[in-house]
Amino acid sequence: PSLLSKRNFTMIISMKRRYTVSGLVALAMLTASLLTGCSEQEPILLPAPTQSATTPALKPYSISSQDGDEQFTSVYHSRTVDLRVALPYEGCTVQLLPTTDEEVGAITDKLEHFTHLGAFTLLPEECRTTEWVDDAEDPLIKHLKVALTGIEDLEYGYYVLPIKVQAAEYTMSHYILVNRLGDVVPLDEATKRLPPDLLGGPERTEPMKMVAYVETNDNDIRNYGNLVLTGSRLPVFDFIVLFAANMNYDAVEGRRYISFNDKLQPIVQHPEIYIKPLTDRGIKVIVDILPNHQGVGYNNFQSYEEALDFAKEAKMWTDKLGIDGWDVDEEYAEYGKLPSLGYTEMSALWMVKAFKEVMPDKLITHYEFNSPFSAGLTDEDGKSAKDYVDYSWSDYSVSSLSFIDMPKLRYGNRSIEANRSWAVAGAASSARGVLSSGLGLFMYFNLNPEALHNGSQLGYLSEVTKIFYGESCDFVGPLYKGPAK
Repeated sequence: PSLLSKRNFTMIISMKRRYTVSGLVALAMLTASLLTGCSEQEPILLPAPTQSATTPALKPYSISSQDGDEQFTSVYHSRTVDLRVALPYEGCTVQLLPTTDEEVGAITDKLEHFTHLGAFTLLPEECRTTEWVDDAEDPLIKHLKVALTGIEDLEYGYYVLPIKVQAAEYTMSHYILVNRLGDVVPLDEATKRLPPDLLGGPERTEPMKMVAYVETNDNDIRNYGNLVLTGSRLPVFDFIVLFAANMNYDAVEGRRYISFNDKLQPIVQHPEIYIKPLTDRGIKVIVDILPNHQGVGYNNFQSYEEALDFAKEAKMWTDKLGIDGWDVDEEYAEYGKLPSLGYTEMSALWMVKAFKEVMPDKLITHYEFNSPFSAGLTDEDGKSAKDYVDYSWSDYSVSSLSFIDMPKLRYGNRSIEANRSWAVAGAASSARGVLSSGLGLFMYFNLNPEALHNGSQLGYLSEVTKIFYGESCDFVGPLYKGPAK
């Protein structure tokens, strides 16, 4: 879990608890003294202190928001943050307190140390206004409406707005983190438009979804989150697939495992830097699992139990990285290297079933090249691959329907190999073909961030987004040169 969920700064103040702790300390000191001088005597029990009748019974209190936790809320553009302040008792006074320079310095030092995001500075005063509002139902709740404006005019960087509240004689704190990395509206705050001319017929009930595979040996994944639709400011890409983790084999243990090469290590070691900015924008981050010339792949799991073991390891990485799912990509297995692990017809089906058993809320996607699935094959529950796979897309330029019979809105063909300039230039024609076929996804492999940043590829991508959403697109935010730092 990230820092934001690990550190709980909620202040819980209880007079009764304080007196009880004091009493226990006194009891311990007195008992030690008595035992030193009179080891033969019976222990002396002291009465517990009673709480004064004039001391109000305080309840725990905190600050939280719908899109944050009790300590932090992250924002990416101008908006109003509704902070829910729980008061210690009804009718108490509540007010905002100023934050001293020393406190600001301590706050920014801690944020820089724990988040690894870079230097934090105080949000300019002209970018925020506050208003207290009573809760309509609960007298122990006050709402602090913090209106953030002009975020899009700030220089790129990280800003913090400390919120320090005094309720009665007690104080509590909350921090609004402003990530000014481009003018972006997260996908979970608004919805992309349906295609302007509704190509594909009236059954098209969902906007097109766009997929970016990123060759992590070459490019920094954060750049693809900087691509936004010009009007709505929503991210262009709904899915970003990291290409690729590997399926390796441990001959000593006799089991396969997930491996990340040296170029992926910065992402694995610092998911809060590379992955969280994307998921905060509502983008689904998927990790491709690619066999690695070691004799294991999707076709030679020997039992469901073996697939379940692999799925449990994947869940461990899912939780560590904060990702949204895994991509099935059957290439480079070289099965002949481990002839003892023979081909098993149910193998790939076992794997996706195990992944859904262990991670029912995560996505399974599939690159339909050299697919390990048999379209008509079902397991003991009567389910086929399409019942476990959430989305799939074709190899480059393939115009046929899904090999595993995926529903049209969960499949995309005519994928674009962006290392081929002619394919990028002709992507608009492919996009029209996808729409007219009634399909729901469109995949790019390894678009060049520098060519998008300097505009030489951006126009071609805009032609596609105009077809899908009626909007061109922009590259907003810094050009990242990672992943290695």
